[in-house]
Amino acid sequence: MNKYRTARLVSDELVVTEAEINKSSIDMIPAFAEGIAKLKANNAQIRATMALQEQSNEGLTTEKGNAQEHLVEWTIDVAGGVHSYAVAKGDNVLKAKVTFTNTEIEHMGFSQLINTANSVLELARGIAVDDLAHYGISAAEISEFEKGLTAFTSVKSSPREAKIEHSGYTDTIAKLQADSQVLLNMMDKLASQFIRKAPTFYAIYPTSRKNRGASHRKKSDTSGTSTIA
Repeated sequence: MNKYRTARLVSDELVVTEAEINKSSIDMIPAFAEGIAKLKANNAQIRATMALQEQSNEGLTTEKGNAQEHLVEWTIDVAGGVHSYAVAKGDNVLKAKVTFTNTEIEHMGFSQLINTANSVLELARGIAVDDLAHYGISAAEISEFEKGLTAFTSVKSSPREAKIEHSGYTDTIAKLQADSQVLLNMMDKLASQFIRKAPTFYAIYPTSRKNRGASHRKKSDTSGTSTIA
């Protein structure tokens, strides 16, 4: 959630806090008290959605890191086996295709690592199973290498899915905050009654609305809609 929406949430939470401290005052206007209760529920739902959003991002980062490390290890091992086979056979063309240092593979970007791993896998498949096994790479290990490549490719593609999921969380928060704004506008219209009924609370309420109120007043100046000052 961006800083603007976070600031709005903090402001809305302050409104609720001040209202609950002055419960006897807000209870003088049932509709106002109901608005505070609904605002509190919205705030809680926004906080919960924010937590899900953060967990989604953290989980994706961890999963991607593990899959990348796994694929790097397999690519280094299999490329090393193919390279040793090529040297023994005097196949300079094949050797040139797998002449990587470990450091080069470790520092490859996502797309480059996938392309390199795919190339190494295909070259390894082109060697007889028993011949490659002589250099330490068995058929079972080639299968594991392929699984690692598939897993990393899947995780590498998932940021698009994560972006969609992230966007879904963002949309949920935006809708909740829009609903909160409607509630606050309604309560602002009722708040002037506290000048008579609960002047102490009235003095506090505009302060707790300051973050939202400032931006809302700028819009009000052009729209003709009044808000609490």
